[in-house]
Amino acid sequence: EEEIKKEFPEAKVLRADKDTTSKKEGFKNIYEKFKKHEADILIGTQMIAKGLHLPKVSLVGVILADIGLNMPDFRASERNFQLMTQVSGRAGRSKSPGKVIIQSYNPEHLALNCTKNQSYDDFFNYERTQRKILNNPPFSKLAKITIENISYKEAQRISEEIDRKLWQIARENNFADKLEINSYPAYIMRLRGKYRIIVLIKIKEENDLLHNLVENLGKEYIIDPNIKIDIDPIQIT
Repeated sequence: EEEIKKEFPEAKVLRADKDTTSKKEGFKNIYEKFKKHEADILIGTQMIAKGLHLPKVSLVGVILADIGLNMPDFRASERNFQLMTQVSGRAGRSKSPGKVIIQSYNPEHLALNCTKNQSYDDFFNYERTQRKILNNPPFSKLAKITIENISYKEAQRISEEIDRKLWQIARENNFADKLEINSYPAYIMRLRGKYRIIVLIKIKEENDLLHNLVENLGKEYIIDPNIKIDIDPIQIT
């Protein structure tokens, strides 16, 4: 915001982020002001990317478009493509042509190139092939178990215990061949004073098996407030 005001001292600038929209009707007020052209430039976080109808907007700029691409998550490219496509749609919604400038340190990435070329089919086909090769959804079902503890060693011990228990249940019920289990530190490993380790379960398309596996884990794990079980997680980090 400071840099924009230096570059365009005559322009009226609005900013939409967590700080400016925390009050009731905060975002709505900013949106209405900008829609009525009471400001020339709107700066914001991802909240301004989706669903806003702004007919007078002719230019959209995105800074560091590849941040999300570095997340160790199989949906990272999909999220980036979705967000870039949505934010690009804010420009040129009236008769005036729109222009979108995307800044990136990884401009050759498939998701960004498909956004640039508006190639939904190319992106879909590539993503589908990759997910099939790696047995990721929709070709499998996932469950994420997050273990939190003030001690990293204790969190690790519990994750190993859960890992052994899961394999035991799978072997006893004859579906160990359909199962993959991976344990790793969460992307934000320490949060609110607790270390976090994830146990990720992957089962080939068998939804009932996944639920049965988790349900048989044991009450001591299921009711533990420091253990969170997420079926079909949005993020695996």
